[in-house]
Amino acid sequence: MDRDWKPSVAQNINNSDLSSLLDDKTANKIVQNLKKNIPKDVPAYTGKYTGKPAAKPKAQDNDLLASMAQKLSKTEKLCEMQRKEIKEKSEQIQKLTKDIERLKLLSSPEQESAFLNLEKENTRLKVQVNDMEKFLADYGLKWVGNSPEGTLDVNSLMQDIPTSEPVYRYNLPNEIDIAVIERRIQELNIIAEKDAARWVSEGAVHRFKAPENVCITFFKNGLVLQGYPFRPYSSKESQSLLSDILDGYFPYDLKKKYPDGVPLRSVDKTTEMFKAGSSMQGVNDPSLGLLSKDQFLAQLPENVIRGGEIIPVREDVAKVFGSEKIGTVKVETHVDQLLKQDPNLKKFTTLRIKTETGKRNLIILMLFTDNLQTLKRILDKNREGKGNYELRSTFPAKVFDFNDTKSLEELELVPNFALALRSLDS
Repeated sequence: MDRDWKPSVAQNINNSDLSSLLDDKTANKIVQNLKKNIPKDVPAYTGKYTGKPAAKPKAQDNDLLASMAQKLSKTEKLCEMQRKEIKEKSEQIQKLTKDIERLKLLSSPEQESAFLNLEKENTRLKVQVNDMEKFLADYGLKWVGNSPEGTLDVNSLMQDIPTSEPVYRYNLPNEIDIAVIERRIQELNIIAEKDAARWVSEGAVHRFKAPENVCITFFKNGLVLQGYPFRPYSSKESQSLLSDILDGYFPYDLKKKYPDGVPLRSVDKTTEMFKAGSSMQGVNDPSLGLLSKDQFLAQLPENVIRGGEIIPVREDVAKVFGSEKIGTVKVETHVDQLLKQDPNLKKFTTLRIKTETGKRNLIILMLFTDNLQTLKRILDKNREGKGNYELRSTFPAKVFDFNDTKSLEELELVPNFALALRSLDS
């Protein structure tokens, strides 16, 4: 075995020579190794060995395999669709089952009675809501509920809402007749005119001066004595004035200014209601309403001596009246300058702000991009008071923070808005 193995030589050796070359021990070992390497699961070949390679699969077999795969895919999709359909029908069946159970409960006499009661209650509440809406409409109001807030109508807000006062409280008492009051006033005027009428000398001219008279206007809900505010008939002041006239005396309110009496003039407006916010000029009678500036100053003493010093009361009060602006005041802002340069400017808001005293209504034009800090600087220059105050709105009720950096557009104070100032020092 020391020689090299040569395949060409081995091919010439027959079986008899091979057995002579290998001893029995080596042959047994080779046989055992061959048995170990044979796979157990290999089936025995029973066919006839031809020595030719196996035949290739036919084209028909490939078509059959593709057809089976396609049918399998369709079957899976169909199963998925049926699974979803079964789930939906199952849910529908459960819902219908619950509805059937509820209907069974309603079919009982007790449930039927409860349902009818609820239906009657619903109808009653609808009628009640309808009546409430009509009631609000009579006062110019409208229920908006939880609906979004719309644009504030400033013109409607500034208008007086007509309201009907309780008849039993404000109307002229039944035991008092306006004709009787007028007769009593005429009787008092006969006494007053005798003392009031006189000749007045103006240089070389002598003329007769007609006596001054005081007007009393009678409304349906109260009266107005010239120089005094409106008084409802239920007030003590009105009852005292009527009692004095009916008893034959001049009103006690005029005693200090007219100690000897003064002619009275009655105006019958008992068919009209006095409105607190209405202008007195609207009734075409200048004697109604409060005193004018000159009338008020005429009632004040010209000078008063206090502590040995002469104090010009009338002059000092006149200066106060001259420097005070009352009513609607247009405030000049940077927007007015911009409007002069560009009359087509659109993005600005008109703010109507009532001061804390109620004497002024400030009309302020601001840009949409301005904030409350800019507005506060303008208000500080044009309000009456000097203390702390807050800015608030009425509809809706809200207090604004001057430190808020949001623009007026973000705060929804555009294109116009009504606001009010409230003092925090009182």
